[in-house]
Amino acid sequence: MNIRFADGEIRFRVTAEEFEKLNKGDYVQLETIPLTFVVTIAKKPLDQAMVIDLSCSAVQLVISPEEMKSFQARLPCRHGIEKTLSLGMGKTLDVAFEVDVRAEK
Repeated sequence: MNIRFADGEIRFRVTAEEFEKLNKGDYVQLETIPLTFVVTIAKKPLDQAMVIDLSCSAVQLVISPEEMKSFQARLPCRHGIEKTLSLGMGKTLDVAFEVDVRAEK
């Protein structure tokens, strides 16, 4: 998994193998110091397409099963799931989830 930060944005990009792992009900994790990043697919429908949980030691992205199924039907595609999520107090974060569909070298 690759994570990219920019001002007001975070992008999660997984490999095709990691995407398959997610679709089998597992999670994908990237541990860095001092943060851990986790992506999962929710077991039950969510009110939103994506939810992000930011704590002092971890960032967890949870994607609704419906959103993931819709995204999977469009693969391969250049653009992934892109949402603007509220962080409260008038702040938002643009969050993207992508699958790297390029052929392995």
